[in-house]
Amino acid sequence: MIDTSAGELGSEFFRWEFATAIAGAILDVNPFDEPNVRDAKSRTLAILDGPRPFVISPPLVERDGLLERSHRPAGAPVPGPGTFIALLDYLPVDDRRAETVARVRERIRTLTGCATTHGFGPRYLHSTGQFHKGGTNNGVFILLTADDATETAVPGCNYSFSVLKHAQALGDFDALCANGRHVVHVHIADKHADFSAAMEMAVDRAMSQWALLEHREPLA
Repeated sequence: MIDTSAGELGSEFFRWEFATAIAGAILDVNPFDEPNVRDAKSRTLAILDGPRPFVISPPLVERDGLLERSHRPAGAPVPGPGTFIALLDYLPVDDRRAETVARVRERIRTLTGCATTHGFGPRYLHSTGQFHKGGTNNGVFILLTADDATETAVPGCNYSFSVLKHAQALGDFDALCANGRHVVHVHIADKHADFSAAMEMAVDRAMSQWALLEHREPLA
């Protein structure tokens, strides 16, 4: 446990940044080099500079109220021993999200034996994002996006924070695909959906592509 105060928070940031640099030197890894993070940023900027609404390729296809697309190159992994499943969560946050994520992750582990990770987008892009695209290709990525009910303009820009977040999600999808990753993208178009319930449905839908949920009991 780290015991600190608001006045010492800056020193804690420095301490762990310095520790990361030292650990990188010992492991012969450059902790300041994140080429795949830069790649995702470049793709995001290109999307923001492009037409609105965004051109999505491959396109999202409607299926029972959800919009879906996927990318699975030859040789890419499917859930099973030795793989992990990453939940890339760009959905609006609600009070039930932590409980929902815990339940979904437990269910995935039970069905597949896979380790799972969960990251809120776009925050995870600067932590595990480099590993997702530049690490060993043994992950399956479920990208979850939604239309936002609110629009707050980014000062000095011609787009909102919601549009920026969406562009970052699309940029990461493209970067994952470019690096040969297995990605499933599920989009929820209902701005007023129950997003925790929709998340469970979306993950189930993604998992059903691997014929793992044909005889499952409800998650709830």
